Amino acid sequence: MVLAALADLIYNVYLFLYYIFKTTSFIGFLVYDTTSNAVRILLWCFHNINVFIKIVYEDNQQIIQDSKTVLLGTADFFINNITKVFRAVCFTVATFRDAILTVWSLLGLTLWSIKRALILTGQAIWLLFTAPYQLLVLLEQQIKRESYLLIETAQKTYSKCVEAVSDFALFVAHDVPVEAACGLGLLVLTCFYPSPAKIALQLISKTVHHHGNHIAERQPDRQEANPEERPLFHLSLQRTFTLLRSFVTFNTLQREGQNAQPPVRPPARRTPSTTIGSCIICEDNDRAVAFVPCGHLCVCKTCAAHIIYNNPVCPLCRTYIEKKLQIYI
Repeated sequence: MVLAALADLIYNVYLFLYYIFKTTSFIGFLVYDTTSNAVRILLWCFHNINVFIKIVYEDNQQIIQDSKTVLLGTADFFINNITKVFRAVCFTVATFRDAILTVWSLLGLTLWSIKRALILTGQAIWLLFTAPYQLLVLLEQQIKRESYLLIETAQKTYSKCVEAVSDFALFVAHDVPVEAACGLGLLVLTCFYPSPAKIALQLISKTVHHHGNHIAERQPDRQEANPEERPLFHLSLQRTFTLLRSFVTFNTLQREGQNAQPPVRPPARRTPSTTIGSCIICEDNDRAVAFVPCGHLCVCKTCAAHIIYNNPVCPLCRTYIEKKLQIYI
């Protein structure tokens, strides 16, 4: 039963495929036959039309050639003339445009030249009138710049000189006894101011002679036994004072011969404050103004006012000064 049903199914499937193939073949035959007949009809029509055209062309060949020649000549005539007219119109328009552009360019160039000439003339006249002022401004700026550089260089040189002098003084004063320093100081004072030293030596000499006479009066027997004998101390003092007196007299005569006029003493300067210090610019007044934002306390009120008015920069760090603060101590 199962095999019979399976065989019937396979038979029906192949039968269905056979009918489909048969139907497709019949439809293909109909399409081929219809297409071939249509092609044959079209070829027959084209052949007849070609024969008809050949017969008509052979019968009317002269007329066709004349019509063709007339049409081509008319087309060439109109095309050539229209092209020439169009070219002439384009040439005229281009020439007119170039002329307008040339005139406009010349006009603009003329106006620009006149404008530049007027501007240069005005600038020249203004420079002639303001040349002295501008020269003064340039000179002032140059002088300010050079003065600031000179002041800065002088400050650096002064600081280096002070450091060198302090180092030299420290080197000289190192391991020097106080007695030797005082003795050298007295010698220098004696050389420059011999009058007080001379008076002191005369006083000491008189005192020594007085004491010597007093001692001689108290020892008359010893003087009578040997009148040429003197105390060694008295003789050494007398010899020393004699040499000092001759040295002071020689220095006095030499200074009187060299310095005919009295020396002019420099004006006394006010001692700067030891707590804040003196102004680094004038060195006469105390430091009383601090600059913001750098915070340097280095100048007095007068110098700070001049700096703010002329060139508001700090003289130490060259920072722009936003404002100044007065310091009260």
